[in-house]
Amino acid sequence: MIVVYVTQDRDGAEEEWRSLSDSLPNFQVQPIRRPDLTADEMLWAIREAATETDDVSALVVFIMAHGATGIVWGRDDTPLRIQDILLAMNEPALNGKPKVSGSRTRSHDCDHAAVYFTPS
Repeated sequence: MIVVYVTQDRDGAEEEWRSLSDSLPNFQVQPIRRPDLTADEMLWAIREAATETDDVSALVVFIMAHGATGIVWGRDDTPLRIQDILLAMNEPALNGKPKVSGSRTRSHDCDHAAVYFTPS
């Protein structure tokens, strides 16, 4: 599991991380924590996590950032398309393994949550 989140202009971002990480032992996962990345760095970190998964049964990517329908913003306010995130998760090391991406975004004082599941 990789958790990507942005703290810039997001009051409570660290509290969201703590809340999520408190529940992770129930799922027996070791999260890779990547705070405050630019959009390009987010994509790189997700690709890196997707290529280092030879001994796991699935990849889960969780993103907490500002965003809108179909996009999230990195700390540099550059939009990153959810479609590009899903493509980055589609590495050969994950062939035959399920991939799940979840996002929690905030825009215009409205929270959005989405989960994308890519079967093996």
